[in-house]
Amino acid sequence: MFPRSQKLPLTEVLLLMDEARNAELRRDIDLLKNILQNLWPDSETLPTFAEFRLDIRAELLRLYGFYLTFYGRAKNLKDYHARAKDLLTLANKIFLEEKDKAKAAETNCLLAFCYWNAGEVENCEAFLKLVEIDFTDTGHPVYLQVKINQMMLLCWLGRIAEAIEIFAEIKNPVARCGDIRLKILFNFESAILLQRRAQFVEAIFHFNESINLCRTNDNRHLLALSYNNLSLLYLEMEAFGDAHLFSDKSLEILNEIEHTGWIPHILDTKALILIGEEKYSAALAVVDDAIAIFRQGEDFKGLAASLWTRILCFLRLGRSLQATLTYGELQQIALERIGKPAARKYAESFAKEIRPIQNLPLKTEILDFERFLISRALLKTNGSKVEAAKLLKLKNHQTLSNALAERHPGLYEELGFRQRARRGSGKAKDKSLPPRSPERRENEKILRLDPQGKKLSFDFHFDETVFDTFYFSEAVMTAFGIFDDAVVAVRRIDQLKKGKPVLVFYDDRLTVAKVSYDEDFDLFVIYDDGGFPIILDGQNVIGEPFAFCLIDETGVREINFKKLEV
Repeated sequence: MFPRSQKLPLTEVLLLMDEARNAELRRDIDLLKNILQNLWPDSETLPTFAEFRLDIRAELLRLYGFYLTFYGRAKNLKDYHARAKDLLTLANKIFLEEKDKAKAAETNCLLAFCYWNAGEVENCEAFLKLVEIDFTDTGHPVYLQVKINQMMLLCWLGRIAEAIEIFAEIKNPVARCGDIRLKILFNFESAILLQRRAQFVEAIFHFNESINLCRTNDNRHLLALSYNNLSLLYLEMEAFGDAHLFSDKSLEILNEIEHTGWIPHILDTKALILIGEEKYSAALAVVDDAIAIFRQGEDFKGLAASLWTRILCFLRLGRSLQATLTYGELQQIALERIGKPAARKYAESFAKEIRPIQNLPLKTEILDFERFLISRALLKTNGSKVEAAKLLKLKNHQTLSNALAERHPGLYEELGFRQRARRGSGKAKDKSLPPRSPERRENEKILRLDPQGKKLSFDFHFDETVFDTFYFSEAVMTAFGIFDDAVVAVRRIDQLKKGKPVLVFYDDRLTVAKVSYDEDFDLFVIYDDGGFPIILDGQNVIGEPFAFCLIDETGVREINFKKLEV
């Protein structure tokens, strides 16, 4: 039994290809499916189109690859993106053999689109960069497509300045371009970018341009998404009535065209609007519906966004434990499926949001938060008030000293640091402190030239285990009940253990972190000395602090280490 396409004359095949391209431009996925069934009716197997000449075969493979990735996301189905990648890779190979650079570049754009649909942001960026390097015809529609996609990606990653550069570069070329789909996409993505810059008037202009072009060209899919993004803009302006209105319009269209894979995105928008209205329980119920739908498919980027919305709900409801557990799942998805930039993006957002939400008077809550910020800055700078003031972006360190003296007396000492006697204070030197030996003074003189955590050149071996040695300040050693500076031997480890402290390189510094275990998510969670979960990528953990020797007891040739107890 031969596919029906072998019975069709070439003129009809070419006509069907034109109709398929038009359906692709309008994102009319059901029409595209019907057209392609005329050329390959067996939907259970991937098409080969081997009976056609190479240029036609490659274009049909490209169209079918687009259909699979778009249909898979629109219908929230699994395994469609992987099948699409196989067809598009083959199409690209044929286009390159035929020396059709424009079509090869267009196909690579679709491969990037596959990765974007699957939430694999790093791979998407890599493919777009590849096309940009290989295809340099700046006036060609394919080049403009690449740039629009890069603008979208950079905006999502928060690299707004780079996205604005692309916006300025392609604004006029797109206006002169005859490709309506590119005009729609440019206005669509430009509106989102300008919204991120709080240029609301300009953003509304581009949203309206996108909406009008979608209506004129019957692109209902992008019309629905334009309404949703306009809803988010009105949310940012706190015009909640308009935000609900346009999200409802978006939801109505997506239900009509049965693009169920996009419905959870709109539900997520609905939840964000409810958060803006301070209806947190209602928002949580809506976003839970979105998450349930996302879990049925492969839109990991969308799932991550909705998990973040759930975290916002939990935090505003005062349920910080549930927020932290959800963040553990979000972190895992971001690292494994989306990429490190996304993991960093959510980590930074979580760091800004997470803090104890208590039923305290506002003044008390603000003081507690200030105390936390000061503590973290001092620990990061090993007790240097000058450097801590810089981290806190204060005018000078005297401002920090005043805050410690007036609002947080005793905090400096609680963190394990010793106050210097003020000049002219008339106070005698504290005789209870042990005098520092010449060896210690020499060690401090050398060690203070380096940042805390600088690796030292001591050798340490035990039971044929390799150790690294590090200088730990008294502020860090207090976690082990030791109130002095020390050299610590750190044992390299292959896996985390519940209840064990580990030395972690994080945020450009070394810190001793606590390891806990989340049974609900079967996930180890590490918290730094500020109480924040740490994103790990396999390179962060240095090892387990194992033994120590006080700085005062270090000799020139030999160090006697003692077992470090937790």
